[in-house]
Amino acid sequence: MSLTQGADVYAAVHEKGLKKIIQAVMIKRPMFFNHGTQYFLDHPEKAHYQPSGSPLKSDQITGEDPFAIPETKIPDTDIALYVHYIYQIFNIKIDFFPKSLISYPAEISINENETVFTATSALTIAHPINITAIPELDSEGNIQYRYDFEGYNILATQMNLWGRIGFDVVMERRDLKDLNSAEIPKLRLKIEKLEIDDLAPNSLEEIIEVLATITGQYGYLEKNKLALEKIIFEIMSVSIDTNIVPNPAINEDQAKVWLKGEFLE
Repeated sequence: MSLTQGADVYAAVHEKGLKKIIQAVMIKRPMFFNHGTQYFLDHPEKAHYQPSGSPLKSDQITGEDPFAIPETKIPDTDIALYVHYIYQIFNIKIDFFPKSLISYPAEISINENETVFTATSALTIAHPINITAIPELDSEGNIQYRYDFEGYNILATQMNLWGRIGFDVVMERRDLKDLNSAEIPKLRLKIEKLEIDDLAPNSLEEIIEVLATITGQYGYLEKNKLALEKIIFEIMSVSIDTNIVPNPAINEDQAKVWLKGEFLE
């Protein structure tokens, strides 16, 4: 009774166990942690971070669109000069309350029912060099420019990230338009604070932190949250036991959850 507190199912994962799970996912699904444009799909060896033991491969990268260089796009066409990039996340570590596994800056605090993480990120860009603008006449006699270049120059940077994630489970109607629709549990994950290595000026550091927070929240957390919801609440046919508060709970270096199982009824 002390563990289950009257719930049908009690489950807990220790931060050290979660570390092994993350490592396994990074090995089996590296495309979740490497996002790059066509240049790096064609030349994965140019990426800054290369996994130990074997070089990065194209099928380990999630394809993204490149950034068009302003004012180089020919009107009414998709022809432009682009900056290609690959963004990578590695060395991910999770620390449940209380602090025990990782060190983090003073700006990141941790309280009960909170989680902090650290990771290393790398950004590699490939930009065109020795660009030549070639004037041409269009069908109406107007001058347009076609751009040619000799190749790409590779630039890379690496930085450390620290963040705090808050999460809980809320009940939402399955059909938000139907007031009589049955309620289903939904995970709510949010990056509440994120810090990077100190940069000067401070405004540059703040801009990068905002961009990293948006990427982490909507590029990583939301996608993985949906997959986790499906596994727990649909495939396993369980729901959160609302009689236990807080639920989930994070303490003693563990994430704990108490569930009601429809399959047990």
